Amino acid sequence: MATAQLVYLGGGVIRMDLMKLLPSLVGVGALALSSAAWAGAPVGCLIEPERVAEVGSPVVGVIDAVRVDRGDTVSAGQPLAVLRAEVERANLGVAEARAHLEADIGAANANLVLARQRLDRAQQLHAVNFVSRQALEQANAEHEVALQRLAQTKERSQVLARELGV
Repeated sequence: MATAQLVYLGGGVIRMDLMKLLPSLVGVGALALSSAAWAGAPVGCLIEPERVAEVGSPVVGVIDAVRVDRGDTVSAGQPLAVLRAEVERANLGVAEARAHLEADIGAANANLVLARQRLDRAQQLHAVNFVSRQALEQANAEHEVALQRLAQTKERSQVLARELGV
């Protein structure tokens, strides 16, 4: 019995060289086509895969690049595709900015508490004539500066929140 030669043409198309089979098929009445219909005409067919693997991502996104081609051998953990990350980068920037502002507000609060303690101590010591009027005024000025820095930091936080829609 004659055999057929399969030739892969790419893109899922396989050409089968049936010219070798044609005489035997026609001879048994199984096929009655002219040889012109078979000459070099690719025959489309569907090849079922041996195994199918579902792949996915823990996040929803748009594919930016595919790192493998059809037919490539892949291993567990190998990246197959890369998702666009502009949104995640922006979210990271927002989180970092928020963390810096929260740290700045905490530091400004601590400075204000310390300045308030120094002012209270300076007032008590000035009341018993232990420190000069100048030392009291300096402690008062430091307290005012700390108060203004806290207000400025909170204002910056509010402006950033409005800009980022947080």
